[in-house]
Order: sequence, then structure tokens, then C-alpha cells
Amino acid sequence: MINQTISHYRITGRVGSGGMGVVYEAEDLNLGRKVALKFLPPQLSRDQNALDRFLLEARTASALNHPNICTIYAVEKSGDGDDAQSFIAMELLEGQNLDYKLASGPMPIGPLLDVAIQLADALDAAHAKGILHRDIKPANIFLTQRGVKVLDFGLAKLMRPDLQMSSGATQDSPSPHLTSPGATVGTIAYMSPEQARGEELDTRTDLFSLGTVLYQMATGKLPFTGATSAVVFHAILELDPTPPVQLNAALPPKLQEIIEKLLDKDRDLRYQSAADLRGDLKRLKRDVESARKMASATTTSASVAMPANVLSSSGSPTTKASGATDVAAPRQSNTRRWILPGVVVLLALVVIGDRVRAFLGHRTQAFQNFSVVKVTDSGTAAMVAISPDGKYLLTLMRENGLASLQLRNVPTNSVTQVQPPADVQYNGLRFAPDGNYFYFVRSDPGNDELRFLYRAPLLGGTPEKLAEDVDSNVTFSPDGRQVAFMRYDNPNPGEYELLTKDLQSGAEKALVKGSEKQSLNLPAWSPDGKTIMCYVLQPEGGLTGFDLVDAQSGQRKVFARSENVIMSPEWLPDGSGVLALDRDASSNYRRSQVVRFSYPDGAMSAVTRDASDYSWISLASSASVLAAVASEQHWDLELLVPGGEAKAVTKAREGMALSWTPDGKLMVDRDNRVQVVNLETGTKAIFGIDPGVPEFEPRACRDGQLLYAGYSALNKQVGIWKMDATGENPKKLTGGQMDYAPECSPDLRWAYYRDVTTNLLMRVPLQGGTPQKVSELPMEWPYDISPDGASALLTTVSHAEGHKERAVEVALENGQAKREIVLQKPHTGRIQYSLDGKAIEYGVRENGVDNIWRQPLDGAGGRWETEFKAEHIGSFQWSPDGKRLAMVRGHTDSDVVLMRDAQP
Repeated sequence: MINQTISHYRITGRVGSGGMGVVYEAEDLNLGRKVALKFLPPQLSRDQNALDRFLLEARTASALNHPNICTIYAVEKSGDGDDAQSFIAMELLEGQNLDYKLASGPMPIGPLLDVAIQLADALDAAHAKGILHRDIKPANIFLTQRGVKVLDFGLAKLMRPDLQMSSGATQDSPSPHLTSPGATVGTIAYMSPEQARGEELDTRTDLFSLGTVLYQMATGKLPFTGATSAVVFHAILELDPTPPVQLNAALPPKLQEIIEKLLDKDRDLRYQSAADLRGDLKRLKRDVESARKMASATTTSASVAMPANVLSSSGSPTTKASGATDVAAPRQSNTRRWILPGVVVLLALVVIGDRVRAFLGHRTQAFQNFSVVKVTDSGTAAMVAISPDGKYLLTLMRENGLASLQLRNVPTNSVTQVQPPADVQYNGLRFAPDGNYFYFVRSDPGNDELRFLYRAPLLGGTPEKLAEDVDSNVTFSPDGRQVAFMRYDNPNPGEYELLTKDLQSGAEKALVKGSEKQSLNLPAWSPDGKTIMCYVLQPEGGLTGFDLVDAQSGQRKVFARSENVIMSPEWLPDGSGVLALDRDASSNYRRSQVVRFSYPDGAMSAVTRDASDYSWISLASSASVLAAVASEQHWDLELLVPGGEAKAVTKAREGMALSWTPDGKLMVDRDNRVQVVNLETGTKAIFGIDPGVPEFEPRACRDGQLLYAGYSALNKQVGIWKMDATGENPKKLTGGQMDYAPECSPDLRWAYYRDVTTNLLMRVPLQGGTPQKVSELPMEWPYDISPDGASALLTTVSHAEGHKERAVEVALENGQAKREIVLQKPHTGRIQYSLDGKAIEYGVRENGVDNIWRQPLDGAGGRWETEFKAEHIGSFQWSPDGKRLAMVRGHTDSDVVLMRDAQP
């Protein structure tokens, strides 16, 4: 319908779709303004029931004139007979739905209260007009720059006769055909108990639904959940939800009281009006702002100037390092090797009124109490380093596919670009201990895999290249004369070296080296200069850990072991411990929090306990300030029919794996659980029996069996498993330490996989047996098996020969390289075979936008499979019949935050 003119509207684009309508952006040719036009989906256009409800939505919403309710301009009809189309012209909104906002976790208390107050005000206005919404949920709440808008009154129930339709509606039923006796209308998880029972409803049902939304805004979780609708109904009718403060300790107690009152199953004990709720929310907001001012007034001055929107935060009691694991193999190519996936915008713990002292307590360790401030707001920050005095930030900004470096003076907030935008990759940023230079590890244009160490004067000058083949960040000795870093596969394939380099003489020394199976990474030199702490993957006694290397002898010893993923150590200036990043089961291993390890005992305690996802932490040595990157993911699972438009099915994460089953079902691994997606509704259900540990990377075989990678809590290993097409009879096929990326052979004989500890392609009989090495060719993460089962497509990098990345086709019969495939375009992500095996397909990023390129294997010219104008593509898979393309598509907004240690 794009570019068509209907009535006096010219359609200019598609906005989205839902169960009750397809929405297009259009221009009103009479009034010269942009509007949104909502049409019934084609399958419902001749359904009188749907048409009645569609028109009821318009009549209901048009009776409301409120800044927090989407404005209806007109209800019109175009065409005659079978070609007639009814549509609603309404206000065109710019922003995002609340459900997209909540995909990254709970909201900060300030924005939460702002949204809640506006929602209460909107419901108060609707209820005063005798209108119930009956479907309050995040998908029907739209966030704009100017405030909140409530959408979709299509399920509203009219309580006043003067607003009823002429089709015979009564006070108890909007139309005799709109509902059937005992039917439940609305979205199950947000229903009130009386709505779930099909009883007569009043305004208090909307207040219960709003309570569910507030619970989700405050905790990031729904209060009533279950695998089936029956289980959800039981929870709504019989069970009490987990108290919100148990899920988010940052919540003020008064907010929990408000939410619990909204969710009371007895509606006589619930809030009786939206006006009463609005009053309590406004009083809470006043108390929060008062407490914030009090905390700010009592905070001692520091050498870093902080803007006024600083919120206070508090840590938690000390605990030993324990818990769960991560599922992402940190050893990957170029920046994929050690960067944790995306991060979420900051949250900070807010204290209320007289409870400030109780929340803050008495500080006994660094960063037990701190304030947080957001420094950038472009959404394009990727890495950060802070100067020793805390006055400067060096930030990697990535926009339109190009990376640049910015130097920011924190007290004045002035910014200077110190490296221009270029198509290069970075490994890390660092300031010299004296603050006169900044250092960065970066590739040169044309080869992302080979990284060099550069040094540049702080106040301007040409960067100087200091070292070649640097495969990690760099860390300084306290006197600033040496740096330490990692190097892999050079000079010996399959081995690592922890090197120190003298910056005056240029001499390099291999402090410790060995097999990559026991390799180190992310080095951090201690303040006393005696030891270098490094990250360790899959050590004995844990999933990850930190080891100490003597800076003189190279002797290596254990410092900490954890069943969580602990990474990126940063020494505290006094040497009393390190700050680090930690991921555990509380976030399904997807969110990194800042933790503290005391030295030398290795006891771990939490620093942050919020919904943020932190990365690239950097600590000032002479000022108690920590810099980190925080970001918010905006990714969707989309379906594209060739020649049509991509349709968002459900929310996703950037690294989510996709696999089609032979019968056309789509499997994903959202939240590290193998799930099947309902492509009509977007709902997801766990496939098989949930073992309570991570399961990911599903891959369906041609007979319906499912391969996947699974974590074993018993032996701390990630292995390849299979289960029946019914989700039953799980069986472990491999016993390696880190076995990932399963693929099923077309003849159903083999399960192929990547052994991360060796970077080799392996296979094991699908019915069980001894694993076999397929090829001696070391490979990077992406690989694929050809549809005929004869070849594997690998990407490989020779570290000793210029770090050139090559796409190589290997014969599965003997493991020998058949040919090298020269890519027609630079690729992003996995290179995979087309369904017919005659071409390869891969993502290409041009001007910051991803599309899929098809390159024939016979050497002919390629073509674009997609023509998107925005967003990135994380992964993609064609359905078995080639008629639908599933994609993870979107972007991640990332910004720099500062955490300032605060004395009590």
C-alpha cells in the first residue's frame, strides 16, 4: 500500500501491526499533516465481529481528549462492496512501545514514576467518561519525547449508554457479537482475577492490569507467569507474586506498597480509583526527589564534576564467588573475541526521605556507596578509558560502521576528536600512568584481524605505532615504563604468550606462555608492580577465574575461581583488591554487574545490583571514579517474505541463534533456553524439559531431532547434546570443555561442532560415539555444512602470516582444503551456504546498515537478498521451503557512565 492514495491520505510507510490492525504512516492531503492510518488486517476485513470491535475502538477513543491518550481524528471508509476498507485516522506518534523499553530490564525509579503518574492520569480520564480499557499492557503504552500515550481502546467496554454503538449494545455488553458468555478478553498475563474468571468488570480491573505493568517496570519480570495459559490463570487467581524488592533491592518500600495494593486479588481492597493511585504516586515522586537532593547535599566534593542528575547507589554484603555460568565463548575473532555483548542504560539505587542512612549504611570497602551519572547520550559509545586523575575520558564512538576516538574533559564537558572515523577495529584504550599519553590497540584499514599498539600525546599529535600483533588490551607497570599484553598463535600455532614490552628500548619478553587450552587474557598490572592478574577460561575448579602472574619470574598461581563469568579485572589504587565484571544466573547469564574481589583472599562482593549491563570498566588511580559503558538493546525477531516487508514477531537479543525445524517451526535460544516461537503471536515456549542450566544454539536435523549446546553444572563443561523432535530423551554427545555451534549432517550420521579449546572443527556420531577431528585448519567462530554434506565452509586466520582472514571450503571426507573463496564484499557475522548449495550468503554492513549478500560459488556476480535502509542483522536463517527468512535485526544504544565512590 506504500505510495497509494486512499481517500485524502497518501500512504508513505508502514508503522507496524497487531492483532486488531495494521498501521501505516500517511499524509493528510487536505490538512497537510502526518497521520497514522489503522486498517484491519486482510484476514479480518470481512469479519463482522472484528469490524464491529474495530469501529468500537474508534468511537471509544474519539470520546477521550487527554494528552496521555492517542488522539483519534476520524473514522472513514474507502471503496465500495468487497473492496471497501474502514480505517481510523489517528495521531502519528514517534518513540517506542513500553514493551521494547522493558526488554532490557527494569526502569530507573524516576522515569518509572513519571510513566506511572501519566498512566494513572489517562485511566482517570477514561474512567470518568465511563470507559474501561481492559487491555492495559506494555505493548499498548507508547513512550514519546513529550510523555506517555495509551493506545488501542479496541477492547474497551462502555459503561454509559450514550457511548454505546447502535448495533444493539447494552451496558453489560458492547455488542451482542463482540463477546460470548464467559469469554475472557485481553492479554492473559495482565488480566485481573475477575477478568480471568469472566466476571462483570469495573474500573478496578484496569488498575490491576496497571499494577502488573508497574511490577514489570520495577523488576523487569511479570508477577504471574507460566508455560501455559492455565498456569498463568492459576497464578493470577491463587498465588502471590514475589515481593518486588526481592527482585530489585533499589526499590523504595512505598512503591512496593503501591504495587501490592494494585495487585490485591480482592478488588474491594485494591485502589478504588485511578485518581487515588495518582495521588500516592505523586507523593512518592516528591519524596524521591527530596531524598535525592538530600543525598546530593551530603555528598563530599570530588575532583570530577558531576551533573545534577546523579542518583545514589549502594552495594551489598560480601559473598564468596559462586553461582552460575555464561554460555558465550569469550575466545572469538577480532573484537568478538573478548567483548561482552551489549549493555543496558544505567540504573541507580534511589533512597527515600528518612531512609537514606539506612540504605547507605557504613562504608567499609571501596565503592560500597557511590553515585552514577550518564556522560554521553548518542548511543554510539563502544569503549571507554578514564585518565589517572579522573579528568579525561577517552571514548570509542562507532557510527555508520566507522570508529573514531573522542577525548572528553569531564569538568568542562568539552569534547575533541583525536582519531577520525575509519573502518577499523579496536581492542582496548588506556591512559599512561602519568596522564601525558593515551594508548589504543587498533587494526589498520583493510585488515580487521591484525592489531597494533599506538601511542598519542594527550593534547594532540600523530599516533606512534609501538607494537604489532597485539591480541588483547594493554596494561601498564606502575612506573609507566612497560606494558603487558597477549599474543595468540604466533610464533607457534595453538599457543599463547603473555608479553611485557619496554617502551623505551622496544624489547619484548614472553613472561609466560603455553597451550591456548590454558590461555590467559585481559591482563591487569598491580599497583605495587609485582603481579599481573589475568582472566582464565575453563580453569580447574570453576568456569572462569583470575590467575596471578609474577611480573619478574612469570610464575603463575590461582587467585579466584567462580562458576559465574568473571572478567575484566581493574586494580583498586591501594592494591586491596580489584573491581571486575560478573555474570550469573540472576540475569540468565546475559547481564554483567560490577563486583569487587578483595586481595589476597579473593572474596567477592557485589558493587552494583541493578538492571544495567556494564562493560569496558576503567578505574582512575588518583580519584575514586569508575568509567563504564552501558547500553540498551533494541532487537527484534523478524520474518521476511521475499518481495514483501519484514514483520517483527517478538523481541530478541543480538546474539540469539535461529533454526527452522523440518515442519516449519522456528527454534531460538532466548535467555539461554531452547524455545519454540509461535510465529503468529510471537509467544515463546521452552522446548523440552527445562534443566535449569543454559541450553543454547539449537540446530534442527532433517528428521526433527534437535542438536544444541548445553552447560553441565556438575563438571563445568559446555558440550553438544541432542533431543528427540518431541523435546524428550536428552543425550550428551561430547565431553569436551567448550564444545559449541552444533550442525547436523544431512545424512543424519554426524553432529559437527567447534571445539573452542583448539579452534578445530570436530564431529561425533549422531547416535553417540568417539569424537573425530575433521580438519587441522584452525577456524574462527562462523562455519557451515553444505546442503549435500560434502563440504564445510570455514573462516580461518593465520596469525603468523599477516592475520589475513580467509573463507575456505573443506572436504568433510578427508579434511583437506578444496578451495579458498574470495568474498565479494566484507562480511559481518557468519558466512553460510544458501539452501540450494549453489551460493554463500553473509551479512554486509555499508554506511552503518546491514543487508544480506548472495554470492554464487561459480564466480558469477552476486546480488542483494535484502534492501534495508536501517538497522543491523545479528543472525538469519531461511525456512526449509525458502519462502520465509527469519532474522534477528535491530541495534544497540551504548553510552558512557561514571560511578563515583562516595564516603558516608
